[in-house]
Amino acid sequence: MFGNLTSRVTTTTLIVLATAIALTGILNFYKFDKTLSELLRSRYEFVLRDLQNSLETAMILGLPLADLDTVDDLLRDRAGRDAQITSIEVFDDDGVVRFSTDSSFIGDLAAESWLDASRRTGLIWSTEEVDGNTVGIRLTDSLGQPVGAIALRYSRGPYEAALNAMGQRLTLVGFWVLVSFGLIGGLAVYWLIRPIRARLAAMEAGTGAVLAGRPAADTSVEFAQSAHSARAALAEIDQTGEAIRKLDREA
Repeated sequence: MFGNLTSRVTTTTLIVLATAIALTGILNFYKFDKTLSELLRSRYEFVLRDLQNSLETAMILGLPLADLDTVDDLLRDRAGRDAQITSIEVFDDDGVVRFSTDSSFIGDLAAESWLDASRRTGLIWSTEEVDGNTVGIRLTDSLGQPVGAIALRYSRGPYEAALNAMGQRLTLVGFWVLVSFGLIGGLAVYWLIRPIRARLAAMEAGTGAVLAGRPAADTSVEFAQSAHSARAALAEIDQTGEAIRKLDREA
C-alpha cells in the first residue's frame, strides 16, 4: 500500500511544477509579444511624425495637400530605409490616395478601415489586416483643420518569426527545467520520505501480525498503544456480533 508513496508524491510535485512552468512561460510569451508590438509601433510612429512634420511644414506656405511636390520621392526614401515597410500612402480627407510608394495606388480610395480609424481615434491610429499591420497619423493644415492622413503599412513576417522563435525557446527551456527538477525532485522526495515509508511499512506488518495472532516485531510504545486499540476494537466487534446472534436466537 505504501510502496508507491514515492511515485505519488513525485507525480503530484511534477504536476504542480509543470503547471507553474507553463503559466510562467505563457506570461513571458505575452509580455514579449506586447513589448515587441509596442517597439514596432513606436519605431513607425517616429517615421510618421517625421513625414507629418515635412508635409505640414510645406502646407504652412498655403499649398493644398494635393499640390505638394516631391512627396512621392520622400515616401520612397523613408520606405527604402526599412525592409519591413511594404507601402506608405497619403490620402486626403475624402479618402482619395494622393501620394504613395506604389504609383498604382494613386487615385484609389483608401481602405475603409483606415478612414474609420483616422476619423474615430486621435492623432495616431492603427489597424490590423491579413497581410500586415498599418499605423497612421492625421494631417492638419495651417489652421489646424484635418486634411487627410499618412498610412504606413508594415509586414508582420519578422514579427511573427520572432514570436515563434521565442515560443520555441520558452518551450525548450521549460521542458529542460521540468526534466531537471523532476529528476532532482524525485531523488529528494525518495530520500526525504524513506523513513516515513519504512515506518508505515513496519506498522502495517505489525498490525497484520497482531490481527493474525502472531507476535509483532515492533515493540515500541506507539505500536503497543495501536495494537491495544486494535485488540479492543476486535473484542468489541466480537461482543456486538455475539449480542446480535443472541437476539436472533431469542426471537
